[in-house]
Amino acid sequence: MPFDFMNHRVYMVDYSKIFDEIMGQRVLSNKDIQAQYLRQWLNVLRQHDDILIKQFSTKQAIMEYMINVQSEPEIFQLPIHWKTDTLFLHFRVSIANEICKEYSSQNQRIPIAEFQGDSQCIYWTKVEENVKRYAGNNQPIIAVPYFSGKYNLLVIDGNHRLTYSVIHNMEDIKKL
Repeated sequence: MPFDFMNHRVYMVDYSKIFDEIMGQRVLSNKDIQAQYLRQWLNVLRQHDDILIKQFSTKQAIMEYMINVQSEPEIFQLPIHWKTDTLFLHFRVSIANEICKEYSSQNQRIPIAEFQGDSQCIYWTKVEENVKRYAGNNQPIIAVPYFSGKYNLLVIDGNHRLTYSVIHNMEDIKKL
């Protein structure tokens, strides 16, 4: 979504530059398939961006949207920095939690080492506030695919539980 929640503004994305930048990296072993997949993916993003840009064409429309989402306590914005651009990844934890209820039987244990130091391959945000109330919380964290640098997963729910687990040197944590 080409919308910056922090600054309440629509921004434009130069998809040609992003295409060139991603094509400069080896993502798939076959460069032609990579280009074809990337073009299709960027076209879908461009189509949805066009719809959203039209919806947010006035300051009034933006303000109405911001008022409507104020009741949603957990909307997050993660900046993804490219050489040429910054995109914002948005997610609503309440929706992710609803979807994940259907898959709760598929929990797995992830070693805490995968969240720290040289072994870190999962992007998450350490919480600076007191996390004592998360002692004994057995809810799984939610992580989604996220391929950026050394990372392959992004924690979208559970940063407090994960911070507690890291601080208390736990061996692993449940992940959905």
